[in-house]
Amino acid sequence: MDTQLCKAKLLNSDKWIEGYYASREDTTYCFKEDYENHPVKTHHYILRDEMTDWGLPNELRAYEIDINTLCRCTGSHDKNGKLIYENDILNGELYNVVSYGNGENEFYGMNVGWYVQRDNFESWCELSDLHYYEVTGNIYDITEQLKAGVANDWQRNPKTSQEKA
Repeated sequence: MDTQLCKAKLLNSDKWIEGYYASREDTTYCFKEDYENHPVKTHHYILRDEMTDWGLPNELRAYEIDINTLCRCTGSHDKNGKLIYENDILNGELYNVVSYGNGENEFYGMNVGWYVQRDNFESWCELSDLHYYEVTGNIYDITEQLKAGVANDWQRNPKTSQEKA
């Protein structure tokens, strides 16, 4: 069931991890005032079923993630069979970003479900004809590259920008 998958970057790392999203709070209080006086931290995880050794039971491992990089899986694959996730960049164009719409933004029209933001986020198209698309990055990777000054030529030559990173 690919549509339940998520990916995110590990906490304090640039490494992506795929699995199932879960969150957990440090504690639970009885009274509202306790939450105000002692805020509870929420931890965010990607859970994975991983092999330990041949013939032994698998382990369900939890990896703490940076919640700001959490991306949901569309359940669709690009022309190379790679899963497409929210915030992925298609065909190396910075403004072909996979997004999810819930119909609240009437400016873009009826963009309910998965779609591709285009033209500097001023237009959109449905996520279809996927055999033409290729996932070439993710906006969170590009953001990091821009911070490092690497992605100046991203739109002109995305493969060169990826090799520099």
